[in-house]
Order: sequence, then structure tokens, then C-alpha cells
Amino acid sequence: MNVTDELVARIEEFCHGAADDKWKLAEFSRANAIQILSLIHDTLLPELQIKVPVTDDLVVNMGHPATDILLELINALRDLDDGKQHKVLKARKAQNASNPRWQDRQDKALAEAVRILARKENLSIEKAEKKVAANLARKKWLRRGKNVRPNTLRRLRKLATFKD
Repeated sequence: MNVTDELVARIEEFCHGAADDKWKLAEFSRANAIQILSLIHDTLLPELQIKVPVTDDLVVNMGHPATDILLELINALRDLDDGKQHKVLKARKAQNASNPRWQDRQDKALAEAVRILARKENLSIEKAEKKVAANLARKKWLRRGKNVRPNTLRRLRKLATFKD
């Protein structure tokens, strides 16, 4: 059995063994997330372990960076139950921290669209911002319920991780 088949079988076993209604387990909860991540970790660990030949007779198995990260995530989620918060689970503090991830991705795409248009049509960034904003307005495309204006695109471009 390959790793994928084994993982699917273990998840199915977990779903059917834990409740009569397996779709109940589709509920997003910390306990379910820990359980599924643990299944993934435990299935991948033997396949990804790094074998270090210490001597001719001794080989030490080390964890793989990917399985180590999964284990840290599992432990960080378990720590939440004990009232401890791992640093990777703390909310970020940024100017646009209220944005959901999809909004951040969309904002970066808008910023990149301005850069691409400026390069493609040999326009200044300001003219590209105006052209993109006008096109979005014509198509009635909104951001947070409002028209996208050139100054919005300028701000998004400055917040994006792209370098000019």
C-alpha cells in the first residue's frame, strides 16, 4: 500500500470509528484538526525519516523538517487547550491585520496588476493605477463594497511585498 492509500484508509477509519455520521467530523474544531494532522504526521513520518549512518553498524532515524513542523503545529494546538499560546498562533500585528487571507491575496493581485500593466504598456505607475481603477469601475468591481480608486491601488501597492 502506498502512502496516499494508507493515509486515506487511516482517515476513513478515523471518520467511521469516531462517529456514526462521518460528516460530523468535517466540523472545523481544534480536536478534529489535531486528529487529522496527527494522522498525516504519523503516516508520513516513516516515509520521510532521514537515516543518518553514525557508524557502520548504527543508523539513527531523524525526523524530516516537514514532519517536525507538523508535530510542532500539533503541539501548538494542544498547548491552546492548556492555556498556552505558541508564537506562530498569535495574531499578526500589521496595518492591514483585519483583512482575511483572501482579501490579502486579492490586494496583492491588484498591486501586481498595476505593475504588470505599467511594464506591458510602458506607462508610469500613476497612469497604470488610473487605468486599472477605471477598468475595475467600468466592470463594477468593488473592494470592501466601494469602487477601487487609484489612491487605493497606490496604497495596496505600497503594502504589497513586491519591490519596485
